[in-house]
Amino acid sequence: MKLYLAMILGVLSLTGSLNAQDQGVEGPITLEEISRRNVVGELGITLGTSTEIEAEVVSGRTLQVKGNGNLYLLKVTHVAGKKLRKSPLMTFSVMGFEAINLASQPNDLYELKHGTKVDSLNAKQIEELEKGYVGRKVRLAVYESGTFEGVPKGLPEDVPVWAGVSFQFSTSLIVLKELGADLPSSKPAR
Repeated sequence: MKLYLAMILGVLSLTGSLNAQDQGVEGPITLEEISRRNVVGELGITLGTSTEIEAEVVSGRTLQVKGNGNLYLLKVTHVAGKKLRKSPLMTFSVMGFEAINLASQPNDLYELKHGTKVDSLNAKQIEELEKGYVGRKVRLAVYESGTFEGVPKGLPEDVPVWAGVSFQFSTSLIVLKELGADLPSSKPAR
């Protein structure tokens, strides 16, 4: 009888262990392990790998996602000449060592188009500014980078909690260079 109970408990223990593995229950990952292993990003390739993409400029205001309203994003359609099944929307920044005709927010777009800085823009000015920019298709040399950001859990009680997303890992594109002329647009520029 004891042997029978021990076998049943062993089977139940093994089943629970296998269920935990199936559900992806794992311990924390160390910084050393992140540095040692390759992390694959939204583009489907290892973070920090330079590649060519084709993308469309999208206005964050049209997405109605908190935090993206004042940004332009890139909807990536191709990586290294291969069409993606799912086109990720990605934030981006432009390296300053080469003139690139991309802006990640309206004030930068104003400066790109007019050659001067502006302190603020109203909705009508932004709408006018975006004509010929939002919907634009581009071919770029980029790499994907990642960072942890957001509001952490367990803040001390005397620290005010600010508005933002939960602490998480996210990636963005670093634009290195424009490659050739704009690609034909599938829809008229707004």
